[in-house]
Amino acid sequence: MSHAKSLALFVAQTPFQLFVVHELAAHPNYAGREKVLLTDVKVPGCGLDGSIWDELVQLEPPQAARGPLKRFQNAHRAVRALLAGRYKRESALIAANLEHPLSNASYAHLRRFPGFQLHVYPEGLANLVPTRWTPKRVINQAGKWVLTRLVGAPFTVVGADLTGSRFAERIYTYAPELIPAPFRGRAVALSHTAQLPPVEPGVLVLGQDLDRFLPNERAERELVSLLMFARERAAGRRLYKPHHHEAPWGRKLARSLGFEIIESPCPVELWLRSQPVSHLVSFGSSALVHVRMMYGDRVEALAYKPRVLQAVPGTSPARMKEILTVFEQVGVCVAEGIPGDIGYNETPGG
Repeated sequence: MSHAKSLALFVAQTPFQLFVVHELAAHPNYAGREKVLLTDVKVPGCGLDGSIWDELVQLEPPQAARGPLKRFQNAHRAVRALLAGRYKRESALIAANLEHPLSNASYAHLRRFPGFQLHVYPEGLANLVPTRWTPKRVINQAGKWVLTRLVGAPFTVVGADLTGSRFAERIYTYAPELIPAPFRGRAVALSHTAQLPPVEPGVLVLGQDLDRFLPNERAERELVSLLMFARERAAGRRLYKPHHHEAPWGRKLARSLGFEIIESPCPVELWLRSQPVSHLVSFGSSALVHVRMMYGDRVEALAYKPRVLQAVPGTSPARMKEILTVFEQVGVCVAEGIPGDIGYNETPGG
């Protein structure tokens, strides 16, 4: 392999990110570059083509590492090995979330390269509504900064916006018109070329990892409410796709309420291309926005009680208001409770 080419290092740490980088690798912007994929995600059976990469570095999934500090250690070790001998080359890092260990370690090393550029791509809603400083987020970044230095794998603080858009020369997005005004001049539109087969009646509920941010009792109560709303909303199949960080009890709860569990590792944006259903429901998953932008009116997308996501660090009431505005702009309907409940209100998007 010739090392004369400039380097394009793509980093993916979720199934959706892996889906997007495969789309980006074919972009004319990377023609003639050495394209390297660094990932700790495995999504067998998703139809993603490994032959498009000049080099593919596949690490063990995060679950194999004992704790977050070990993940940062593994990331720095992998990046140092990958970049050995490449330090005199122009480079671009294509990443979605600079806080993820692999992206953060890649950024820390690559930004010392000559002619380095950062290109960011969709990390869900953070691409359209940047995260902001909140007390939880300050504590989170400060803790990472201190603890990772104790183990020799230093975390690079990226600021309030976890995508790193303020440092980026190029920002890929499915909706350039929705990118915050200060960043819009660097936006690069991603195409909406995918077609869906005939849509079948049914509802697909997307789980979210609320148990990471809320007490289990509250998280369980919210999930029951979400599933009951989805049961009332649509006829046909009742499907539940757990979040990849979600606790196992979410599956059991959904199954007890009559939902078929979809264990596919593929992101829902890709899964729907083979098994489309008429309704997609979640608290506020970014997939609601992606599906509307990719597939339009073919799938009805509903956000149920999205304000529960204010428990997530970086999601202030002001940011939540902006997220609800994006939902409205792309046609995601918002429901604040199940029909008959006090406070139920549905706002049609679009």
